[in-house]
Amino acid sequence: MSAFSDLDASANVGGLLAYLDDTDRSLAGIKAYVAALATQYAKGELVLDLGCGVGHDLRRLASAGTCPVGLDVSAHALGRARAVGAPVVCGDGGRLPFASNAFTGCRVERVLQHVADPSRVLDEVIRVVRPSGFIAVFEPDHTTFRVDSDLVPDGTLPGRFISVRHPRIGTDVAELLRTRACTVVDIVTETSFGSRLDALPFDAARLTQRGVETGALDAHLRAAWLEEQQARVRSGGFRASWTKILTVARRDPATAPMG
Repeated sequence: MSAFSDLDASANVGGLLAYLDDTDRSLAGIKAYVAALATQYAKGELVLDLGCGVGHDLRRLASAGTCPVGLDVSAHALGRARAVGAPVVCGDGGRLPFASNAFTGCRVERVLQHVADPSRVLDEVIRVVRPSGFIAVFEPDHTTFRVDSDLVPDGTLPGRFISVRHPRIGTDVAELLRTRACTVVDIVTETSFGSRLDALPFDAARLTQRGVETGALDAHLRAAWLEEQQARVRSGGFRASWTKILTVARRDPATAPMG
């Protein structure tokens, strides 16, 4: 499992929180889109930020004129999020501590890939969002992760060893929402590119070592691949890419609260 499945239990809490700060900048375009969406649907009304982390998007939602409420399972993250000034709650996305129809909208960003049951979380989101309210879910599809290589021409090393619970959830979200009587109104895909081995969303050396330890990767190929990628970094020829998907839906007025 990814360290973000239980951030507070990680030996590198500070590093994970710093990663949230870094991605707040790198994902600013999508985050601004969702904030603008919240203004359109929910100006002056309650919007839930499920998995609010350290609170960057609570601040965006407040600046957009909504009344944000944050929820996260990590006490460490919420310790920083409280400084934003918006209400925050420590809780589980699969058992939201809110009344049905309490919110005009909900944003979920890079959460479902880590949880035990994404369907259960979406059921809860639909329950707490009022009829015709918006749901915005932004998740990666890790099966698209590629690193250019002459040794592994299909580019799937090290992505084949990514250990999040639901690696292709970004692609699956739209269908999960449709089957819950939500109307998908927009899907936006964003491709990220990496130009340094140490600036990827995953530690390539650690991932490939996992492959060696499980017997799925030859140790000599791993060493040669890492040497190749370090040479590509030095020459400016390193290239990595992965896709993230924003799915925007509206809760159908006829949808009965679930849970």
